[in-house]
Amino acid sequence: MVTDREQEILKLVKQNPMISQQELAEELGITRSSVAVHISNLMKKGEIQGKGYVIGSNSYVVVVGGLTRDVGGKPFSKLIMEDSNPGTVKTTLGGVGRNIAHNISLLGIETKMLTAVGSDQMGKTIRDHSPHEKMDFSHILGVDGQETATYLYIADQKGDMVSAIADMQVFDHISPEYVESKRSLIGKSKAVVVDANIPFETMEKIASIFKGPIFVDPVSTEKGKRLKSFLKHIHTLKPNKMEAEMLSGVTIVDEKTLKEAADVLLKKGVKRVFISLGRDGVYAASGMERILAPTLPVKLANVTGGGDCFMAGLVYSYLNDFSLKDTVKLSLAASAMAVEGDQTINEEITIEKVIARAGLG
Repeated sequence: MVTDREQEILKLVKQNPMISQQELAEELGITRSSVAVHISNLMKKGEIQGKGYVIGSNSYVVVVGGLTRDVGGKPFSKLIMEDSNPGTVKTTLGGVGRNIAHNISLLGIETKMLTAVGSDQMGKTIRDHSPHEKMDFSHILGVDGQETATYLYIADQKGDMVSAIADMQVFDHISPEYVESKRSLIGKSKAVVVDANIPFETMEKIASIFKGPIFVDPVSTEKGKRLKSFLKHIHTLKPNKMEAEMLSGVTIVDEKTLKEAADVLLKKGVKRVFISLGRDGVYAASGMERILAPTLPVKLANVTGGGDCFMAGLVYSYLNDFSLKDTVKLSLAASAMAVEGDQTINEEITIEKVIARAGLG
């Protein structure tokens, strides 16, 4: 059933199929974010297919990055080193790129994942089964003779990681040749998200193929080093404080040095930078605009996944033409909801819930 407000939007869209989201908001006296929710609902109801600013049924985002099998152990009581500890062991899908892709799909945007997995049973299962209807795993590369990337970690009784081993050799096969074979898929996407698990040469190939916005997560200070020569190609960069210091050469101690670090990155070609400050929030910079925003109050259930969901919020906000201020609000809300779920991916997330949590409805 179409609501009264949706009827009003339908009428305006029929009068002007290319009317912008902002024009709809001004005409109806509501926020642009509210318009995005109503448009999303109308698309789900089959009333419209998407015009201009709307993510249409044939539109998608490509994510190129890591997909891992995460195996984690947690003891029931205090961890005793060099001994066998009774506890629980869980195996889940992970990887920065994969987590970002999953969260983007939860926000209602069709997402194509490009990565490499092994020829083991886990790799086959991954290629055959996507975890979400808007998430496409059919283009994933299977590599003969390789194991699917595995992150093996031991946590203490509180859930904090004590030690880990990361077997990520298969990511070397996310090669320029593999990306070239997906040229048409990448070229037609609305945005491309890259994590720094992939080789630098592959990033360069992506930049040569795709002229739209490239979103990048450095993953870690070590892997992020390969971004130093890639900054000119990045539209949106989401580093944490240490990664921002490494890429900018500025030691961050206060808001003044945050601005200095962001300015360096912008001068090197990045269009927007969002520096994650953990519990202290995020510092966002774009052109002449600067925003330092605190995190939202949360009922913490897990300490992972918040950053990946924040990136998904950045992608959604860009595709729906949000202001920098609303982008920060929506992405922080998405991040908050992510860490309130028991798992790295909170399957309860929807764009309607995130917009309501952000206070943008």
